[in-house]
Amino acid sequence: MTIETTNSIGKHFPPFPELKFESVKVKKIIQNHTNFVITSHVNPDGDSLGCELALAQFLRKIGKSATILNHNKTPKFYEFLDKQNELIKFH
Repeated sequence: MTIETTNSIGKHFPPFPELKFESVKVKKIIQNHTNFVITSHVNPDGDSLGCELALAQFLRKIGKSATILNHNKTPKFYEFLDKQNELIKFH
């Protein structure tokens, strides 16, 4: 799905053209590598844990290897997100 907006003179343009360049870079990194380590900020919240798990699942679906390493242990109230024990705490 492409989102377009109109400027003050009615010309269509993508809302964030710089993101297209960044997404091309990310796509090339994913295509050119096999093994990925995914991490988050200290004291991860549900959003960051969910994103890590989703990205790992996507990478594995396209034949890549993904390991999730976090600084902190997964909080008890978010353990339900990690049904396959993929979230690893490192020291």
